[in-house]
Amino acid sequence: EEIAAAMELLLTRCKLIVEGSGAAATAAILSARIVLSDGARVVSVVSGGNVDLATLAETFGRREQLQ
Repeated sequence: EEIAAAMELLLTRCKLIVEGSGAAATAAILSARIVLSDGARVVSVVSGGNVDLATLAETFGRREQLQ
């Protein structure tokens, strides 16, 4: 769920198509699984666009059903 949310955010706001493993770091940051110091600058390495449109549609469709 967290990775799917990160994939959706990267697609809708950043216009990046990213596979699940490439969105894992972003998902960890967004879900607060990584503790950050106040004022810390953070970089998330985003990689891998090896995902087809059917997989994207399925991933986002599942997220909409859960919400």
